[in-house]
Amino acid sequence: MLVIFPLALYFSLRRFGLTSLAAGWAALVAPLVSTPHLYGLGLESYVWGGSGLYAQLCASVLVPLALAESYRAVRSGRGLVLAAILLAASFLSQLVYGYMAALSTLAFLVPSGQRLRKAGRLAILLLLAFLVGSYFFVPALRDAQFANHSVWEKTEKWDSLGAPAVLGHLVTGRLFDHGRGPVLTILVAIGLVAALWRGNEPIRLIAGLFVAWVLLYFGRPLWGGLIDWLPLARDIPLHRLIGAVHLFGLALAGYGPAFVMQTLAARPSIVAEPSALPSWLSS
Repeated sequence: MLVIFPLALYFSLRRFGLTSLAAGWAALVAPLVSTPHLYGLGLESYVWGGSGLYAQLCASVLVPLALAESYRAVRSGRGLVLAAILLAASFLSQLVYGYMAALSTLAFLVPSGQRLRKAGRLAILLLLAFLVGSYFFVPALRDAQFANHSVWEKTEKWDSLGAPAVLGHLVTGRLFDHGRGPVLTILVAIGLVAALWRGNEPIRLIAGLFVAWVLLYFGRPLWGGLIDWLPLARDIPLHRLIGAVHLFGLALAGYGPAFVMQTLAARPSIVAEPSALPSWLSS
């Protein structure tokens, strides 16, 4: 699964419509995510001495595929069944990651054009996903009143960390680059600026989702009761929303260097041709 995750990310971003260069960069930097044990997509969540989040590791492979196929299905109306199966599989692998994937699909209605038709396709997609996983969803919803929040658990597990802590981790690099220089953080920042400045629809959508999930990751300390308007928000450990921040952040981290490389390649060369150089230099 650790090996497959970068490959799944590459394939998914290509299905979204990103270039092979941007998707390749994202896959290349995907294993570099590192946090101070915040339960994100870094290796410390899985490997020896880490948190042992095997279910999350399975979901980290499925969620990018589910999002890419859902995006294509909502846009074109084709592949709804496959998208629904992948979305349901994401839920059944790890509930919070399936939840983040399902909420993210709502953003596919934002781009202009055929919104009513897209809304119908999205409704069918979510209904099919619910039916595929109904053997789990129906009992879980029926018995939700018995879900227990242990008194021994830290408050931030259910409420998340708050805006000051999240922004502190982001600005200092600990959200992506704990224990080293903020290389990945810088790539995410470049990708975000480039996406909003010159990006096409898919990468702007990804950039918008990154910002949206950062805001939601602030959690209840910032939003208070407003966040409870989200479905099931009271029973979701909000600190795990870091997974969506990492996932869409990795897409931006791939788009950033690809954008810079393509921009430089398109500019006229600043190096003079050999024939225009003095003979002692051209030789």
